[in-house]
Amino acid sequence: MIVITFAIPDESRDIRRAMHGIARLEEGTVGKLGAAEVLLAHTGVGHEAARAAVARVLARHQPRCVIAAGFAGALDPSLRVGDVIVAENFTTPALLACCRFPHQLGALTSQPHPVETAEAKRALAATTGALAVDMETAAIAAECARAGVPLLAVRAISDAAAEPLPVPFAEWFDMTRQRPRPLSLLRHLARHPSAIGPFVRFLRGLPRARAALGVAVCESVAALLDLGSTCVPHVGFGVPPKRTFQGRCQHRRPSLLVASLRKVRPGGTPGPTPGTGVLPGIRCAARFPKRGTRVHPAPPGYFVMRM
Repeated sequence: MIVITFAIPDESRDIRRAMHGIARLEEGTVGKLGAAEVLLAHTGVGHEAARAAVARVLARHQPRCVIAAGFAGALDPSLRVGDVIVAENFTTPALLACCRFPHQLGALTSQPHPVETAEAKRALAATTGALAVDMETAAIAAECARAGVPLLAVRAISDAAAEPLPVPFAEWFDMTRQRPRPLSLLRHLARHPSAIGPFVRFLRGLPRARAALGVAVCESVAALLDLGSTCVPHVGFGVPPKRTFQGRCQHRRPSLLVASLRKVRPGGTPGPTPGTGVLPGIRCAARFPKRGTRVHPAPPGYFVMRM
């Protein structure tokens, strides 16, 4: 089993839609993500909530790996909303050495409180040298180290380094009760109407970050399945029967964004191609929806290749 953690359900929406055969547990949702058995857990926001949630999960399960996923604020000015980083200072070195992750590697810093202004981001970047900042990964890493469980930390950028948070975090989220504060948010926007435009732009960027994060998590799961094992050719995420992807996708609810979908013909040479999970010598019968297609869990024989 692979445990995948997010702070709040809004970050994990695409992954939840891609899972199948799900069952609800007290500590999260268990099911299949492609060929992998995964436990999706929400830790809450902040160090203490994340530490308690991950400790509870690791006390009840013995996963082969934990993927700590979620949003982060950029500290590096070159990072844009929707970019994905792998936190090399928190990720288990063996995973970095053996898996090929198609994302930027760099340091991540975890802070106990939100970093809300551009000035504070610049100061934090200067003192830590980190690419981005979040509030949970350090606590998750500490619990994984205590339990001896490998960790992969993946974060998608939700706000750029030069952009302050348009609304103070405490105005729209209660960390003590771990729940949004919609009435407080509305009162703040009513008192500060100039914040409405920036707040709307911030919200519009979140689907891009969430979609990029979903793809990164799925690629990470596929890479972890390849690691130290024989090829699993149906790793990935595709669509239901062939007729449904003729023309525009008919599904109303968006799921994961993929690069391409391929159908595997029988045969092929044993052994995986490193980092891809594709059997050498396999021929592809067809190439179907390209980037931006709305997709659902793959039937047997289909998998996604990152192109």
